[in-house]
Amino acid sequence: MARDASDLPTHPVIVVTNPDEDGSPSAFRAFVDELLAGPEPELDSIGAAEALRELRVDIGA
Repeated sequence: MARDASDLPTHPVIVVTNPDEDGSPSAFRAFVDELLAGPEPELDSIGAAEALRELRVDIGA
């Protein structure tokens, strides 16, 4: 749940990186919508899926 930084208690575990940023649910939704409207990110792969498949074949799973 998004809250305004001023509503958060002062606690050493809570880190507010930008207290002036709008952290409202509508701002978060707009951010997600913007991400979904753009192209899919291209991620470098280390081949984890292929390595897992090979491991399963090797152990007969």
